[in-house]
Amino acid sequence: MILTDADDEHLIPTNPIHRYRRRGQRSHRIESERVWATPTEVLRITEQASALGGEIDSLLVVAAAWTGRRWGELTGPRRDNVDLDRSVLIIDPRTGALHESAHTRWLGSPKTASSARTITLPPSLITMLHKHFEQHDNEFVFITEGGTWLWRSTFIRRVLKPAVNGKEGHLA
Repeated sequence: MILTDADDEHLIPTNPIHRYRRRGQRSHRIESERVWATPTEVLRITEQASALGGEIDSLLVVAAAWTGRRWGELTGPRRDNVDLDRSVLIIDPRTGALHESAHTRWLGSPKTASSARTITLPPSLITMLHKHFEQHDNEFVFITEGGTWLWRSTFIRRVLKPAVNGKEGHLA
């Protein structure tokens, strides 16, 4: 930063370690605004996800939209962590998130300590989860048809991106 400032003030001919990014108060980087889906858009994406991947994928989209959980927090919980009578989901501090790296998946703690929490679920999601639990008796809430954990990259490529882009029936 000192060399960049010296270069800007023409105190040195050029900055020998020129960086393309600037930091601090004089930064001219403009943050792009995050775009959030409206409830209507979420329902459209859910319909597309259902057509592309099935009921589990549409339920996953609804659960993500209405609870704000990260991918690992969505796909990691066991059935024991969902209390439908109390309408809550508990993110376990030790095994509440599914992690992926180097073609392996494992359960571990969530990203931050505050991510281990109890989330109140909306009534519509409770109804959907009741129906979902009646259809399978696996230990985990969200699994593939083969009974294994979901891969984030596969879900994004095959279901989420085409559903968001409105390309039903097209695998990206």
